[in-house]
Amino acid sequence: MIRIITTEEERASLCPARKFEQISGELGKEEVSLHVLKEEEIEDVLKSFGKEDTILAETKNYRILTAVRESGIRSTAENIQAVKFDEDKLLLKRVLAPRMVLTPREVNLGTDNTIYDGYFVKPLMLEDSIGIDEHSLCKNKEEAKKKVEEIKRNYGLPSIVEEYIDGDDVTCAVVKNERGLFMLPVVIQPNAASPYLSYDAKNGNRETYSPVNDTILRMRICQAAAESFDAIGAEHYARIDMRIKDGRPYVLEVNLYPGLGNTGYMYQALRLNGYGYRDFLKEILSTATPQIPQR
Repeated sequence: MIRIITTEEERASLCPARKFEQISGELGKEEVSLHVLKEEEIEDVLKSFGKEDTILAETKNYRILTAVRESGIRSTAENIQAVKFDEDKLLLKRVLAPRMVLTPREVNLGTDNTIYDGYFVKPLMLEDSIGIDEHSLCKNKEEAKKKVEEIKRNYGLPSIVEEYIDGDDVTCAVVKNERGLFMLPVVIQPNAASPYLSYDAKNGNRETYSPVNDTILRMRICQAAAESFDAIGAEHYARIDMRIKDGRPYVLEVNLYPGLGNTGYMYQALRLNGYGYRDFLKEILSTATPQIPQR
C-alpha cells in the first residue's frame, strides 16, 4: 500500500485533492491512501502501517519526518537539513557557492552600489512562485524596495533581492534510486505577458516545454543539478530550477516537494524523455528506502 502523508496546513500546497485523485487513479484507488495528520498523531498512525507499505511523504513537518525516518518503513521522507535548504533560498546559496555552482548574485539594497540591468525580488521562503508577479522584476532600487515592502505586508516574510538573470527557464528532474542518480532537464516557456514564471503563469497552465538538445548545455545543467542535490544532502528526488544565460545555468532553487500531478514540471521533464505518467510515479516511488534514524 502506498501511504501518502501530509498535514492539514500543507495539504492545499503539497497534496491537493486533484493531485491525489491523479495518483490514486493511475496506481489504483485500492493501492493508495491519504493520511492528513497532526504531528502528535504520527506515532500511532505509523503503528497501523505495515513494513511492506511505502510512505510518500508530502510534508515538511520536522517531527513527522523524523518519526517516519525512524520507523523503518520505506519512505521518501527527507532529512531535516535538506528540507531547510529547500525552505531557505539564501541558505541554499551559501552551500552551493563552495561547489562553484552559479546562482544569481544577491543584492543588498542598502550597501550594494552596483547598477544592475534588473533586480529580481521574491519571498525568501515561499515556493510555487507565490509572491512572484509582474512587479517582481524591478528596474531600480526604489522599485525593488517597494516590492520587498509588498512581500512583507502580504506574507509577513523577508525577501531576497537578486541580479536578474535574463535567459531561459529550465528545470531539471533529479531521481535517486537503486540504479543511481539521473537528471532530466526541460526548457519551460512561460507563454505569458511576464518573461519569467510568475504565480499566475504557473497556475494558468500556459507554459510549453521542450527538451534541452544542446549536448554541452545539457551536460552543464545536469552537473549543476547533481551538485545541488548532493550539496543539500537530498536522498530521494527533487526538481532543480535554473535560468540559462550565455550557455551557463544559474540555480534558483531546489524543490524537494515538486508537484507529482500529470501537469507538473517534474512530470513534464520525464514525459519529454519518454515516460508515461504511471512510469513517472513508479520512478518517484522507487526512490523510497528504509531510512537511517537521525542522530
